[in-house]
Amino acid sequence: MGRSRAYNQQSRYQYSEVEMMLRALWLAPRLFFNRLRYGRYLDVLLTHAPPHGIHNGNDYAHRGFRTFCWMMDYFQPRYLIHGHIHQSYRMAAVTETHYKRTLVINTAAHRVLDL
Repeated sequence: MGRSRAYNQQSRYQYSEVEMMLRALWLAPRLFFNRLRYGRYLDVLLTHAPPHGIHNGNDYAHRGFRTFCWMMDYFQPRYLIHGHIHQSYRMAAVTETHYKRTLVINTAAHRVLDL
């Protein structure tokens, strides 16, 4: 789920929390179908911004979305992979965090993952 938090009027690639929640709700019927067909909602949730409170920056532009926490609570992906928080920003030294049943991985810049 692409895009960062809306922090100025300069880019169409920014969402408010409400807009991101609407995108998640739009995706939900397909996730329910996956649960019926495969026994799970999803394995990997790929986002640009981090979840709120995990790997965020202190400034508004680098604050994560609460929607992603809700998605991890409800749909329980094995992995949430995000970018946007580069290590050079010196905001988050930790790049992997467990949130309930989900491993949240910061892959800003580049990273090779073996899933």
